Amino acid sequence: MYIDADGNKYESYKDYVDSPDLDPETVYFKLLSGVRTPQNDEERKIKAEMDEIIANGGIVETNINF
Repeated sequence: MYIDADGNKYESYKDYVDSPDLDPETVYFKLLSGVRTPQNDEERKIKAEMDEIIANGGIVETNINF
């Protein structure tokens, strides 16, 4: 079982990272880091664009501050 910072419970961490409840910035970060499986066509497109940027030597920037 995985419990997020807001107290929501998930069967596993994988269920959490693939959850539709995540905010968009977290979704993009999880896609970029490779822990989230794209859940729909929009996410597949975003992941493909990020992969292309990286393959061409670019850097994908995020606005997430930890």
